[in-house]
Amino acid sequence: MQPILTIDEIKAQYPDQWVLVGNPVMDVEQQQVLAGLPVFYSKSKKEVCYLGAELVKNFDSTILLFTGQPKHLKRIVATVFNSRAK
Repeated sequence: MQPILTIDEIKAQYPDQWVLVGNPVMDVEQQQVLAGLPVFYSKSKKEVCYLGAELVKNFDSTILLFTGQPKHLKRIVATVFNSRAK
């Protein structure tokens, strides 16, 4: 069985990847992953979700992490319509 890795070790071994982590060790107050067992990884989030679906059954809990920098979010433009007629 593969050893449990810290989040820094996971980021170093799987740069810019989506990583499915089994039995993550969490800092509940900070809501951050501290360590866990890398189960499956890929540059494709869809691939990890699809192929990793069977693997999550072997763990009490799992979490999906992205080890790279997030892309800039597109600006969301919203229009508010007033439903009251004048």
